[in-house]
Amino acid sequence: MNTVKLLCLLGLALSCSHCSDQPNYEKMAAEICKCSEGLVPLYSQVEELFRNNEGEKAMALMGEIESEMDAQADCIDRISEKYGEIETDEAREQIHANLVKLCPDVAELLDQGGVEHEE
Repeated sequence: MNTVKLLCLLGLALSCSHCSDQPNYEKMAAEICKCSEGLVPLYSQVEELFRNNEGEKAMALMGEIESEMDAQADCIDRISEKYGEIETDEAREQIHANLVKLCPDVAELLDQGGVEHEE
């Protein structure tokens, strides 16, 4: 399963920052949420299928997940270009706090995966 790939992409999303002197972390988080809105329900569905021992049905969704992941990667690339790189742990924490507020499912997915933030 491509959970690691998804979590890495979301981790990269957390490594972008607003270019101005006063970054708008809430706006960044909202954009990250929008990039991820198609993946969260797919991963929930796959998890449910595996819990119900329906692995074949879960695997059948992999093509759709791959497509969503490609779209998300493109979206996150645009966010990274727009905001640049995050320089501090404080900035990462601000983005994560806003993710928790705006799209807790995405934040939970990141937390469960133990994504390390790359600099």
